[in-house]
Formats: sequence, C-alpha cells, structure tokens
Amino acid sequence: MAESNNTLSDTVQAFLGAKATVEEVLTWIVRAIASFIEEVSKSLPPNFVELLEGKHGELRRKIKLQRKLLRRGILPSDVVIEIEENGGTFTAPKLAHSYAEFLRVQELDDFAATMLNIAKVAKLGLHESTLRVIFPEIERTARRFIYAPGTTFEITSLPSFRAVVGSLILDRTFSETSETLAVDSFLFVLVDAMDVMYFDHEKNPSGFTHKRAFRKVPNRHYVCHGLECGVDEVSVLNALTVLYVVMALSSYIRDNNIEVAKQLHGSNALLKAYKDKRREFNSVTLKLWRLQSDLRQKAVEDRDESPTTAA
Repeated sequence: MAESNNTLSDTVQAFLGAKATVEEVLTWIVRAIASFIEEVSKSLPPNFVELLEGKHGELRRKIKLQRKLLRRGILPSDVVIEIEENGGTFTAPKLAHSYAEFLRVQELDDFAATMLNIAKVAKLGLHESTLRVIFPEIERTARRFIYAPGTTFEITSLPSFRAVVGSLILDRTFSETSETLAVDSFLFVLVDAMDVMYFDHEKNPSGFTHKRAFRKVPNRHYVCHGLECGVDEVSVLNALTVLYVVMALSSYIRDNNIEVAKQLHGSNALLKAYKDKRREFNSVTLKLWRLQSDLRQKAVEDRDESPTTAA
C-alpha cells in the first residue's frame, strides 16, 4: 500500500509540476477519482457499488426521500420508504402492521406478533401510553436476544449495543458492513436517532443539541419518567421504527454469533467516536457523489460539443 501511495504521489507531483491550469488540475482530479471508483467498484459488494456510484439513481432517490421524510420529522426505514412511495398515509397502527408483515416475511413471527399487539394499543390514540409500551419492548428485545445471557438491569440506554452497531457499520470489512446495511438501508440515520432517543439529560446537564431532523424522536427517559415531552403520533411512528430496527438487528446479531456484553468499557467514548465517524463518512460520501455528478455532466457537455459525421 505504501508503494502505491508513493507512486500516486509522484504522479501527482509530476502533473502539478507541468504548470497545468486550475481547470486542468480540477478536471484531472475528478476523472482520477472517478476512474479509481470505477476500478474499485468491480470488486466491491453490490451495496457499496450502489453507495459509491448511485447505480441507476437508486441511492440518490432514497436520500431524497429520506430528506423529505425528515423534514416532516419522520424517521426513514425501508418499510417507511415503501409506504411513502406507494402514496400511503402514516398512522401508528398502519406502520405497526407494515412492520409486522415485514418481520413475518423474514420468519420472525414472535416479533411480528409483538408489533400486532402494539398496533392494538396505538389504535387507541394515546401516544404517551403507546410509547410506554414500546420502550420496555425495545429493552426486552435487547435483553433477551442481543445481550449476553443473564443480563437483567443496567441496560436502559443500550450503550454497549449502540456501540456494537457502530462497530458493525464502520469497523468491519466492506463485505461484512454491506451485510449489516442489508438489515435496513437507513441504519446510519437510525443509529443517530437512537443517540437522541437515549440521551440522558440528567447525566449530561449541559443539554443535547437536537438536530431539527430528529425533533420528533421521543426521549425514552422523559417518556418513561413522566416528564413533559410533547409527543404526538409522529413520535410513536419513530419509536416503532427504532423497535423494528432493534428487532431486525437482534436477529442479525444472533445469526452471526456476535457478542454484546452488558457493560462495554468506555462505551460512551466509543459512542461519541462512532458518531464523529458517521459524520465524516457522510461528508466523504456526499463529496464523492458531487464529483460523480460533475463527471457525468462534463461527459454530457463533451459529447454535445463533439462533431458528428453523417452515416
């Protein structure tokens, strides 16, 4: 790898030393990165090819829908996106039924049954009461299917689980991370939302700067301790989405024999580090998309300007 870096560095220095114009340098950078992405993509798993290239516009389409939903305060998931694209309306009972069906297709019948029971509660329209059913169910799912056997208390904010999820999507090989992202396309934003949902204001009195996108994500501690929290049906939708992703991840973690200890040394520091990594990843990805878009646009301009000959 070091030898490759030196070769690349020599090439760049030689190019810059040729007194190229700014336009020539920028064009070369865009084309070099695009060429690199094209070569690397040949050996990447499909999810990462889609991530880097926006193959057939699929990922860009999802990102646009994600932004549209977040502007309304609704967390995205593959199920939520499907409802949005089909022109459906969002109600808590309907979303719970949709998640139940999705879980049943994955042969997670116990989880599906739980979602159907929550749908009955949500149908009453008592939002805080529904949330007080969902949050204990999230913790029960984590305790029973995610954490090491014998785990009982002291997992309220799920710190070690959230840290492990951060590791699954950021620290592993391309292939392994691709498999994790197959659980749901929006894991990155859902993990960010969980940081808001489980933020402990008592232990962090300086407060948490809520992103506008997560303004409708209910805080577990406020809801379960009866504090004023101003929840509504969108809050319930978001809690259902987090419950669903915890259920889906628990199945993935169990199937892959991934251990999650009750206590993970330095989990709070890890959570912050993974949050910073996700932010950096998102920034780099956006830059790559812009470079790809610039390249495509230039290719179109070059094609339009090139002379054509009659047959």
